[in-house]
Amino acid sequence: MFASDTVTRRHFLQRLSAGGALPLMLPLVGCNDSDDNESRADTIASIAAIGPHREGKTTFGAALSRITSIVSQEQQKSFTVLSTDDIDAAPEDAVHGMTAGVSWHEFSVPGTRFQFANIPGVNRFYRNHMAGKGFAETGAYVAFADTSDSQPEKIREHMFNARLQGIEQMVAVINLRDDQSARASEQAATLEVQLKREAARYGYANMAVYQVNLERAAAAADVESQQQMRQVLANLQLAALTHTMAQRRAVPFMLNVFRMRMIDSEPVLLGQVERGSVAVGDSVAFIGRDEAESPLTVRSIEHFNRPVSAAYTGEMIGIGFEQSPVFETAALRSGRRVPGRILAQTGAYSPSSNFVGRLAVPEFSAAHVKLYNNMEVTAHRFGRGVTARVRFESAGRFLTPGATLQTAELMLAEPTVLLPDDSVVLMRGGQLMAEFTATNSAV
Repeated sequence: MFASDTVTRRHFLQRLSAGGALPLMLPLVGCNDSDDNESRADTIASIAAIGPHREGKTTFGAALSRITSIVSQEQQKSFTVLSTDDIDAAPEDAVHGMTAGVSWHEFSVPGTRFQFANIPGVNRFYRNHMAGKGFAETGAYVAFADTSDSQPEKIREHMFNARLQGIEQMVAVINLRDDQSARASEQAATLEVQLKREAARYGYANMAVYQVNLERAAAAADVESQQQMRQVLANLQLAALTHTMAQRRAVPFMLNVFRMRMIDSEPVLLGQVERGSVAVGDSVAFIGRDEAESPLTVRSIEHFNRPVSAAYTGEMIGIGFEQSPVFETAALRSGRRVPGRILAQTGAYSPSSNFVGRLAVPEFSAAHVKLYNNMEVTAHRFGRGVTARVRFESAGRFLTPGATLQTAELMLAEPTVLLPDDSVVLMRGGQLMAEFTATNSAV
């Protein structure tokens, strides 16, 4: 299941057979199926970068090319240095200054051949990677942040989607600028704390974070930046060795939850399986929580009121647990040894999800906004419109420009992702009415 799309079996197979569209992360992993005897022992590391545009993904490719060329030269091997222009061969969006297409390059060090994909830095593009061929060959990702333009909320979205893919390994790079001020150093330290906190939420507690001036590393301008890139290179090689193409990742199990019921004092989720499968006895654990959560065991599965041992993509099911879960997270993951099995929480991908939060009317609004219960609006999230209904404490009241209502509820009419502190712009008739900010989700 995509971050904000509902994917049927037919659509998934169509996109898979097409090889997927635009990925936006860095792929890492694999074995070598080359007929070249000299390179047959090499590990192929397919690398994908995630993060907002202008965070240094293209520059990282040039820096990685530079350090691999230095290592190859030390080993008396041939090498080629790629510049940022070489790597960023895809056209640019003049308005946003972002890569608009994908370009592929390969460079190697003894024992490892890196396949680098320079991919658009926009969240909605790389979701297509989940249905592409590169998904099964991806073992780790490189997340990016920039001290000059930090967007930690975007990093959270990218990490969330990586977890939905079943990615088990993550490396983070903070792109340092030439600013050597105390404020810049403090900002880099704060970014590192934020990245580690978000990584821990989605199961990447052991994620390594590197602070690198990528522009200087790409130009081999100083020894320090080269040493930092050597450490990143070593981490990527290790990740490539721990995940091979022979260890194909299972398709994540995603459940579009319609509602939760208590049946015989046991919680039962009712919904449709969007991806993968789930079986009685599977152990699932929360992902996305700040604190650890003990695994839950699937007690029963019903398909049209008939008990079954397993459920598969496209089936409408009810799934019961032996323990009583607390639904405060965005996803659940299977605890079996097959990585990447994920179950959505009720409230995260549900047409009947209620999100409690603040509703604020913009200061520049030309008129008062009349509020009434079950008012239908369009919530714009991830660049697309989602039909939603807003509920209030009392109907018939007005909000003046700049006013805030603290107790509004937002009910989405189709599956999407809405996490605490996320904002949704509410439109009606093409007019900006208000901005809704979630404070907590309610089942």
